[in-house]
Amino acid sequence: MKKLLDLFILINLLVIVSCTSSYPKQPLKEGDLPRYEGYITPITIPISLSYKPCSYKTHVIFEDYSDQTFINKKCVTNTNSWTTVERLGESLVWEINLMKLASKELNYSDSHTPLIHMRLLTDHLGHVKEHEVSSPALEKHNFPKEAIGTFIETVQPLVSSIILPLSDKTIISGDALGIYYIDKENLRFFISNEINLALEDSAIEDIYEIIELEFEDCGLLVEGYTYFSNNKCILATVDCDCNVLIYDKPFSGSRYKGYYLIDPETFLIIKSEVMIIDKKSNIPISLHSMTSELID
Repeated sequence: MKKLLDLFILINLLVIVSCTSSYPKQPLKEGDLPRYEGYITPITIPISLSYKPCSYKTHVIFEDYSDQTFINKKCVTNTNSWTTVERLGESLVWEINLMKLASKELNYSDSHTPLIHMRLLTDHLGHVKEHEVSSPALEKHNFPKEAIGTFIETVQPLVSSIILPLSDKTIISGDALGIYYIDKENLRFFISNEINLALEDSAIEDIYEIIELEFEDCGLLVEGYTYFSNNKCILATVDCDCNVLIYDKPFSGSRYKGYYLIDPETFLIIKSEVMIIDKKSNIPISLHSMTSELID
């Protein structure tokens, strides 16, 4: 029973349902939004995009500001992962190991046994063709197969958001480097859950059926070259809107605002900060930041 309870906690952490925080008292100012302040040089010679074999480690911090309960606690989730990318014919094989997941509710860290192991087969632009997901940590601690299966099913939606799909065209400043990924089905579920909590008289499934999402173009706009930690990077920014419609009428909306620093050799994300903002109140919903380090 305890193992099933622990598994439930893990799943809730990964989908970021159980963490809450009070909103800031004042709306955001433009200077509060994620932005890169370094010097930028325009890219005038077209660049061809393609992921390359490499190894790297990644640290992700997710801060959730959604006001879902009366508990005013800041939710911060930290994860560390190790990734290797190898060539297989015309494709790439990505081995991704999540070695740490830490929050107020859980602190999992093991340098030898990953909580999540993923194998992804992609083309050179990062489009996923096949994938496998397992949990060596749960297997090591003899969780029931049914529970492990449930856990893996919960992790599956994360697969398509692991790698940024690159543009199949050459790019210069002003072009789209890739598409900013938004998991529409998960977003619809969480929105319907919040609406259900507010109304308290409808089933989640019923509300889910009537919710529609309306997105602006969410491409990553290439700004130019810059330097980060003495390394040359490509700076790309995202600034797009998502509107929630119920019965074809506007209900709420959010804005995605932030930046990415991309390694021009491997096209991996070296650093990023993206904030999701409630458009009506101009108050942040969440902040996602990531740093990666290439390993020789």
